[in-house]
Amino acid sequence: MTTVTGEVSMRRGLDLRLVLGLAGLMMLAGPVACGDDDGGVIDPDATTSPDAQTISDGSAVDAANRPDADPNGPVATPAWRSGFETGFPGEWLNYDNGSWTVDGTPNPGWSSAWTIEDAGSFSDIPFGDHVYKGWVFATHTESHRAYPGIHCDIQSPMVNSFWVWVDVDFAQLASSAWVHLATWGNNPDWNVHTMSVRDHRLEMAHLDWSYIGPTPQPDFPLAQWVRLTAYIDYDDGGYIRVWQDGVPVLEGHYTSVSGSNLQRAHWGMYASGDVFDAVQYNDEIQIWTLDRPWIDLATEPPSPY
Repeated sequence: MTTVTGEVSMRRGLDLRLVLGLAGLMMLAGPVACGDDDGGVIDPDATTSPDAQTISDGSAVDAANRPDADPNGPVATPAWRSGFETGFPGEWLNYDNGSWTVDGTPNPGWSSAWTIEDAGSFSDIPFGDHVYKGWVFATHTESHRAYPGIHCDIQSPMVNSFWVWVDVDFAQLASSAWVHLATWGNNPDWNVHTMSVRDHRLEMAHLDWSYIGPTPQPDFPLAQWVRLTAYIDYDDGGYIRVWQDGVPVLEGHYTSVSGSNLQRAHWGMYASGDVFDAVQYNDEIQIWTLDRPWIDLATEPPSPY
């Protein structure tokens, strides 16, 4: 079963023109805080860009047309997507923790904010006419949370692909500072696993994980679009694999909480409180299910949208 709180946009024929050269939920109301990894402090991760693009080591990959791709692979079924074209709440959970701003003006008392921008405010939009923008402009005693999220019930194995553009000056921050990219949970209580960028490097948190990409691990690309794709199978030992622009970079197992379906997720600007100046854009966030496990782990699963 696949259900999502909010309006679900399912565009099977979406023309995802990958532009060459381009590359959370505030505290959720209800039983848990949105995007919260473990009641508050998240450790994060991230990665790079589009079709036939390159990871920072220079290796080009076209994930959808690799000669070793399995022509008889699992059947992919669209489950949820957002390109921020329908505004907020649209397909998102209808909850605002105070960080949402319609006109881009931060609300009083906040050190971070999020909005939806068009080409008049941000010209480098890879798909459609709108993007998510989350930004931090001052430190905070706790973590920054400026993002939307979803409550859902999406069966695994599943795939989540999204585009992210991040800019932060890590040279001015302690090595422990992080900027979050994605959070997933297989339960309604926000016991989750996450991906972020810390001290220039992509990482995961709240699970057993390892870096499997090009060595030495390159810095995560800043101020450019990056495509990240996560394959998740909660029934296969909580297995997770992440591709950055088609290149496998992270692998892990989430076994903290049992559960076969994705129930909570968010993307966007969630960062440690010592971050004082950072911006993140998101576009074309997609989730789809697979009718059986993905076994061609060298290949990024192609999108059905």
